Amino acid sequence: MAKSMVISFLFFLILLLLVSLFKDKLSKHYPDLQLMKGPEYVVKKIIEEAITHYWELLDSKVFDTLTGSMVDMVEAIIKADG
Repeated sequence: MAKSMVISFLFFLILLLLVSLFKDKLSKHYPDLQLMKGPEYVVKKIIEEAITHYWELLDSKVFDTLTGSMVDMVEAIIKADG
């Protein structure tokens, strides 16, 4: 497998982890979010506010950990020659 494909795959996995983390935290902090009804623009606005609020609460260590582990994996792949 080409190194660029492996790197892309690892990036995709990290993205999935972030989405999973977001979904889990949003459902805990905003349990009624998925049950909302009303005009689409109102629901979208509330969801946007919830996501923005949670994004601001995220600890930067989460990103440091994820990017650090990705760097380690890429280095290991390069050392193993792909």
